[in-house]
Amino acid sequence: MDNNEIEVFIAGKSITLSGSESPEYFQRLAGYINEKISKIDGSSGFKFGNSDTRRLMMYINLADDFFKSKEKIEKIEEELELKNKEIYELKHDIVALEMKIEELEKKNGF
Repeated sequence: MDNNEIEVFIAGKSITLSGSESPEYFQRLAGYINEKISKIDGSSGFKFGNSDTRRLMMYINLADDFFKSKEKIEKIEEELELKNKEIYELKHDIVALEMKIEELEKKNGF
């Protein structure tokens, strides 16, 4: 496993990130965080708030994104499970019908 290292800018500060992910991935992370910071800093309710309040809002926003994504994944997994059950039942029905067809063909001399 390769260890990639890249310098990114988050909140105007240079930081070196390293890990097995690609440099592009680290850039996407930095861009995402910077976008969140920009939204919070641009919010009229927090323009004049102290740095602790803005940082807390950042954490809440990130947690909100995480939980919403997790809920979407869980919903998709439930839908996939239902679709897989439906496919299994349909395959079972097809096999049963094929067996009936074979039985009727034998009975009728085909």
